Amino acid sequence: MRKRGLAAQELKSIAVFAMLVDHIAWTVVPTGTVWGVMLHMFGRLAMPVMCYFIAEGYRQTRSVPKYALRLGIFAAISYVPFILYKTGALPNSGSYLYLNAIYTLMLGLLALWAYDRLQPGSAKLLCILGLCGLSLTADWGVYGVCFILAFGIHHRDFRKQTLWFSITAGIMLCCSALSNFYVHYAAPGTLSLQQAAASFIIQLGLFPAIPLLHLYNGQRGTGWKWGFYVFYPSHLLVLGIIKRIFL
Repeated sequence: MRKRGLAAQELKSIAVFAMLVDHIAWTVVPTGTVWGVMLHMFGRLAMPVMCYFIAEGYRQTRSVPKYALRLGIFAAISYVPFILYKTGALPNSGSYLYLNAIYTLMLGLLALWAYDRLQPGSAKLLCILGLCGLSLTADWGVYGVCFILAFGIHHRDFRKQTLWFSITAGIMLCCSALSNFYVHYAAPGTLSLQQAAASFIIQLGLFPAIPLLHLYNGQRGTGWKWGFYVFYPSHLLVLGIIKRIFL
């Protein structure tokens, strides 16, 4: 019998749609406009939901190494499409370290595995910090890894999951604000006050992911198992080609 609420596939579908809206907006909508801010706020839903289900998948998978390998393969497939989407060009000396969100999800999965498998101590800490370091040039970076840790460490305790997710998102919000306003005042003309404020407001879109995830009913649902992994590089490739040819 179907339980009330939303199944995993339904929540993932919402996340994929939010991601698509976000990426289209980055491509064709000016960031500082009202429409740009609204679309990007909606798009912020995507990564927390995906991180949540990486943590869920970690608890359910029969083989973490195979799960990580699958993520790694699709991160590699997405490498060129992501850079094409970001820059409108193929990888070069200035963009070859632009790594995509699936790569970040893979690192978060490995960090959660290290947290569970390694004994408390310096080795565990260094391993997790090392994985965070590897995420520094990736989409969502350290924050994506920490979202997965927040959801995975406190599995089945939604209150603690949302608490630690909110703390991480709050740190991200503060760091983004400080960075943007520093650039605005330290390098006049580089970033307008309107753009700095818009960037701050956009990040507030992370928090509506909490009530959305609260609707999760624990069921997998029906749908295309590989949908996200196929859609991710495909839509980036299309947007990248549009950017390269028309923009």
